Amino acid sequence: DDFRTVNVSPIIKKEGYTYYADKPELLLFTDRFLYKPGETVKVKGILRYRKNDEWALTPDEKQSEISTLQIVAYNSREEEIFNDEVDVNDMGRFRF
Repeated sequence: DDFRTVNVSPIIKKEGYTYYADKPELLLFTDRFLYKPGETVKVKGILRYRKNDEWALTPDEKQSEISTLQIVAYNSREEEIFNDEVDVNDMGRFRF
């Protein structure tokens, strides 16, 4: 029952439609959805920046580019099982 959690900023609702503020967004995925107990879960991720209604590899001039992420994962008993920094490459990809 181990799983990884990531804090993601909520979508801002404005005037009846979904408005995305300029902010970084993460997508995490694994090579399969089910693992046997004791198997190592390999996670990959993609970091993109939201600029108005477009996706970009780099932030706007008001933000600094993210080159390292702190990943913290907890199991179902809220015990920390993973805590490490991962590097983000030029294409916004990372793995752990």
